[in-house]
Amino acid sequence: LFGFSNDASGGVFYINSNDQYSYFKFMASNSEILRITGNGLLGVGTSNPSEIIQAIGKIYTTSQFLSQSNDSATSPSFSFKENSNTGIFHAAADALGFSTAGSERARITSTGTFGIGTVNPTEVIDAVGNVKVSSNIYALNRLGVGNSNPIYSLDVTGTIQASTAVRTPLIQSTASTININDNYGY
Repeated sequence: LFGFSNDASGGVFYINSNDQYSYFKFMASNSEILRITGNGLLGVGTSNPSEIIQAIGKIYTTSQFLSQSNDSATSPSFSFKENSNTGIFHAAADALGFSTAGSERARITSTGTFGIGTVNPTEVIDAVGNVKVSSNIYALNRLGVGNSNPIYSLDVTGTIQASTAVRTPLIQSTASTININDNYGY
């Protein structure tokens, strides 16, 4: 064991090479702050790192945090130790992929489109599958149902069914009849 004190506050550097547990240990104010194990693992705030770099606490950088771009949905660069197939990965050039259970579930493309259940979204938000909305949906322009190029405020291609009533200033209905009052006599 080799050690020396480098300041009056108790900072100490130790090299332990007496046995199979060789390590470098850095201390400050009588507390271990960093350890490099004999097998090359770096621990910050831990004396027993299990990964190449393991830090206890927040990590801050004034620049970028860079990762290899050869990651995938099954092994995303930004994931969780206990759940390494769930996270964020480099899906394509200038695109982010989001995965759970090793499968891509969502993507943000280089043009800013967001796909849920699709890797090629064509609209700002493009969802494949059922979408549940628990509150209101507001369309500030036009809403197309069954068509992607609505002409009217509500433009429906197909059959409309109302289980109770349809109400507008021009339409009055009951469960079995719809009366249209539109000044055109239809």
